[in-house]
Amino acid sequence: MKSGVLKDLPIRYKFALVVSSGALYWGSFELNKILFDDLLFVERVHWIYIPAGIRLILVLLFFELGALGILLGALCLNYVYYFNGEHLFAIGTSMLAAASPWLARYLSVSWLKMDLNLRGLTNDMLLKVSLLFAVLSSCLIQGWFYWNGKTDSFWMAASVMAVGKWLGTVLVLAILRMLLKLAPILMSRD
Repeated sequence: MKSGVLKDLPIRYKFALVVSSGALYWGSFELNKILFDDLLFVERVHWIYIPAGIRLILVLLFFELGALGILLGALCLNYVYYFNGEHLFAIGTSMLAAASPWLARYLSVSWLKMDLNLRGLTNDMLLKVSLLFAVLSSCLIQGWFYWNGKTDSFWMAASVMAVGKWLGTVLVLAILRMLLKLAPILMSRD
């Protein structure tokens, strides 16, 4: 599943998109810590999680390049903040963080008939995609945590994580929409 425009980019631009995506994901994690660290349910489960929205947008816009950037950022985050000597767990968690928005995008195109290149994207479609992503991502990640003995209550943690990911995604989408509406106004002042 690739966009024709992205596959034709020179390798240096693809590399820049991957690195920028990873940095943006890391930055959104740091911002979430500043703004919503008090809303932590249990470790790694937030009531509002901005990085989820960033992950979805990166994959919606940049396909596999966005997912690779998320993988890079997630690996860095897992090794800097959460590493406890379990390399397989850190790598698996990072892979799920990158794969879940890509899978949600793929399923949205297949099941919800979302246009591959986002033409005609409506608020209703974004709502469906964000819900699909929040539930899918939370179930995959909490399933991985449960399988590895990192959580006692799969359903409770997955439910709260889904709410946090969905709220974070809606917040990011709302801010992006506001910025896109303001951009022409700000540019016309020049």
